Amino acid sequence: MKLLPVHVWASALASEALARGAKGVLMVGLRAKRLVELQLEDLSRASSIARSMGLESKLVLLGGLGEKPPRPPRGWVTAPLAVLPGRLSASACSAAPGRCLGPLMEYAGASIAAWIVDEALSEPGQLEPTQAT
Repeated sequence: MKLLPVHVWASALASEALARGAKGVLMVGLRAKRLVELQLEDLSRASSIARSMGLESKLVLLGGLGEKPPRPPRGWVTAPLAVLPGRLSASACSAAPGRCLGPLMEYAGASIAAWIVDEALSEPGQLEPTQAT
């Protein structure tokens, strides 16, 4: 099993923020209870990707879903670090009405699907060509 690489979702996140005219992105996630160092490494890499694409970037990790995230600075968007809609994305977006990217699948679905297909095709014997295509 492979995990979704940071560059796949982070580059889609940065592209979406730029497409919406943002000058910065406030990434809002939940603090990990285990593997904290790995989480921080991944999120630092995501922030670096956003900066390399010309955005300012800040990371906010909430201690729990009851914690209210801050409003992003003027000209920034909020990006909940959630794949699907749920309480994290709702909470993050409530702090930035009209300036929230929403969950990753709303704008990164095609990039994620392309990565899944590429991974499946790169595994020998995992997919066999059919006559249907």
